[in-house]
Amino acid sequence: MLSACLFFVSTSYSQLKGKCVDEFGNGIAYVNISIKGTSIGTVGTVKGLFSFKNSLLKENYSLIFSHLNFEKKIIKNQLELNSIQLISKVESLKEVIDSNEKKIKEKITGSKTKTKMILVNFLSKSLGTGIGKKIEMKKIKI
Repeated sequence: MLSACLFFVSTSYSQLKGKCVDEFGNGIAYVNISIKGTSIGTVGTVKGLFSFKNSLLKENYSLIFSHLNFEKKIIKNQLELNSIQLISKVESLKEVIDSNEKKIKEKITGSKTKTKMILVNFLSKSLGTGIGKKIEMKKIKI
């Protein structure tokens, strides 16, 4: 019974660590990693490293790895993640037309609002250990 308690304590305080790499084994910078079905996620470092506290992971969990230049990958219930290989995503265009026929009028896009300060928790000062949480913001007219 003591060994079971020690196992529980050690896994609850340990971290799930890994590295996102491309087909050539190079680290992929700033990969988005999220826990499926939650608003919890993090971003990998410039070298592709990431970590999660095991206490954030539920019994049956899936990690979603996504990046603009790579195919999305989902890993289920895996406690040891050495390196996660992502496949390059190639998008080709059939045709590109460059035309100067019509002048486009410049305009402002987006919303003209100010937001109040948002406090976010980080495991450490290192990039890749931040825990993001989806926050609903009210619009304030200026």
